[in-house]
Amino acid sequence: MSVIDTLSKEEEFKRDIKIEAVKPKGEDSKAYENFLLFMNKYEAYIKSHKKNQSKQTKAHPWFINFNNHDWTCFMFMHTFIHRRQIEEIIRVQKESNE
Repeated sequence: MSVIDTLSKEEEFKRDIKIEAVKPKGEDSKAYENFLLFMNKYEAYIKSHKKNQSKQTKAHPWFINFNNHDWTCFMFMHTFIHRRQIEEIIRVQKESNE
């Protein structure tokens, strides 16, 4: 969200975006709850966010430079994919416990 917010203000996002910076570290018994909290926070942020496409961009570590709109679309797809993965893990765990 901070990347999107910074680019929307036509400011440079100066920190490097690194995949390892967002990888989970260790076990977190509240990972699912934290993920849902983030999704709710992100959804509220995007709904209230000004709809524009910035000229300012920031490179994704694996792709091209994204503007604020590109980052918004990417975050939606990325989060949706992870949510489906989490839901599948939970479904399989429940089935194996039955």
